[in-house]
Amino acid sequence: MGRPLSVPEVPYGLASFELAGGEAAMAALLARWGPDGAARAAAMTWLDFPFLVAYGLSLGSLSLLLGGARRFPAPARAAAWAAALAAVCDVAENILSLLILSARLRAAGPMAVLAAVKFLLAAASLAWVAAAPFIPGARD
Repeated sequence: MGRPLSVPEVPYGLASFELAGGEAAMAALLARWGPDGAARAAAMTWLDFPFLVAYGLSLGSLSLLLGGARRFPAPARAAAWAAALAAVCDVAENILSLLILSARLRAAGPMAVLAAVKFLLAAASLAWVAAAPFIPGARD
C-alpha cells in the first residue's frame, strides 16, 4: 500500500512525510505525491491507529513480563512507559498528519518532533525487550 509513496524525492514514503520537518520540504513532498498520494497516505495513517495500540501494549507488557524485569524492575518500568509514551506520540502525530494531508493545518515541525520522539521511545523499549532475556540471572 505504501510503495507508491516511495519515489526518488521521497525515498522512505510515509516516514519521509513524518520527518519532513520544514514547511518547504513538506510542500515539496505533498506536491510530488499529488492528491492521490495524499489520499493514500491518509488511508495508511488511519490504519496506523490499531497498530500503535498493538505495539504500545505488546512492548509495554513484554517489558514487564520478561525475566530481566524481576532483577531490574526500574529499567523494565521505564521501557514499559517508553512504549506507552511512544504510542501517545504516535496518536498525536497521526492526528497532525491527517490535518496536514487534508490541508487544514501546516505543522510539519511539530509532527517531525513527535515522530522523532516516537521512534526513539519505541526503540528504547524494543532494546529492553530484545536484551532482557540475555541479562545474567534473569531466568532465576
